[in-house]
Amino acid sequence: EYAGSYSYGFSDSNGCLAFIEVTISEPEVLLAEVIVTHPLCYGDLGSAEIIVTGGAEPYLWTNLWLFGEPLSGSSNDLSTLSAGSYSTTINDANGCLVPIEFEVTEPELLEASVSVTDPLCNGGLGSAELTVTGGTAPYEISTYDFTLGPDAIVDLSSLLASAYTTTVTDANGCVVSLGFEVTDPELLEASVSVTDPLCDGDLG
Repeated sequence: EYAGSYSYGFSDSNGCLAFIEVTISEPEVLLAEVIVTHPLCYGDLGSAEIIVTGGAEPYLWTNLWLFGEPLSGSSNDLSTLSAGSYSTTINDANGCLVPIEFEVTEPELLEASVSVTDPLCNGGLGSAELTVTGGTAPYEISTYDFTLGPDAIVDLSSLLASAYTTTVTDANGCVVSLGFEVTDPELLEASVSVTDPLCDGDLG
C-alpha cells in the first residue's frame, strides 16, 4: 500500500461487523547536499562536506569515485581532496539511495616571467617587464636588489646593474619568486698617444 490512511471492515459468520483505521507513513525523501571548499593554490587540497536530510538514519556512503575510478583508503577522506570530478552514493537505514556528484576545482598554476632591458651605457639604468599568469588576480609584486636584501625595494622601470629577486603574491596568498640580472655594457674608455714636434714650428 502507498502511504496514507486506510479503513478496513471485517464481518464474522454471524454478520457482526468491525472496522479498523490504519495509517501507513513514509519517511521524508532522502536528500543530500555537498558543500565544496576549493583549493586556494594550484596543487593544494580541497575538501567537501556532505549534508544528508530525510530518509532513515543512520546514513552510510560508499567509496568516492574520481573520474569514474573508485578510490580507497585515505583517498576517501573528504577533508583532503585533490582537484577532480567526484561521485558517491548515500544509503539510509532502509536501503534508500541518493547519488551525489561534485567537482573540486583549483586555480591555474601561478607563474611569472621577466624580460630584461639592459642599460645602453655603463652606469646607466635598465628595466624589466614582468608577465604573470595563472593564480587569482589581483597580484602583489615586490622586487628587491638581491645583493642588498629584501628591504632594498626597487622600481622595475629604473634598475642599476645588479641581481634582483621578484616575488608575486596572488589574491589567495599563493607565491612565486624568480631571479634576474641587469648587466652593464663594458665601460667606454678612450686614450690619447701624443707625438711632439721634433723642431720648433714642425707638426706633431
